Formats: sequence, C-alpha cells, structure tokens
Amino acid sequence: MQLAGEESASEEQFRAFFKAATRDEKSQEGHEPYPFQIRLALGEELPELIDIPTGLGKTDAVVLAWLWRRRFAGPDMRAATPRRLVYCLPMRTLEAVDFRRDISYA
Repeated sequence: MQLAGEESASEEQFRAFFKAATRDEKSQEGHEPYPFQIRLALGEELPELIDIPTGLGKTDAVVLAWLWRRRFAGPDMRAATPRRLVYCLPMRTLEAVDFRRDISYA
C-alpha cells in the first residue's frame, strides 16, 4: 500500500526518465511531469485520445509514456502497449517542429 506523499518506485523512475528526456541543453534542467503525464505512463491502458489544452505537454506525454511503457515497464505492460506509435498532428508545420524536438528521445 502506498501512503499519502509517497511515490512508488516506478513513478520515481518515470519522473527521472521524464526529466532526463526533457532536459534543456542550455540550462541542463529537465521538466517535472504533470500528473496526467504520469498517469498516462503508469496507467493500465493507453487512451485512444487525449484532450489537453495547448502548451501543457501533450507531445511529451504521449511520446514519453509510450517509450516508457515499451522500454522500461514490466512485461505485462510492455505486452499491452502497441509496438508502433502513430501520432497525428493537424498541421504539417507542427510535424517538422515536433520531429526535430522529439528525435532526441531516441
């Protein structure tokens, strides 16, 4: 049982992973994940759609949650996570910007 204020080992590990993946080259600081980003990575199922306002880290949430689940989660969660991630964006210009930023996750 997890007491209030305590983090599970996997949540702590995901937080460290998220901060490392979002580290800024200039400041060498990463971002703390928002609660919805943690739930996405550690939840039992991935949703088909997320509806989050602009600027709150949807791309980081989806890409890093999927990568975490495929690479670092337990065998049951890995098996339940699709091998491929299809990420659709409404405009071609967003694709180019996000691709350049997200390629560092690999």
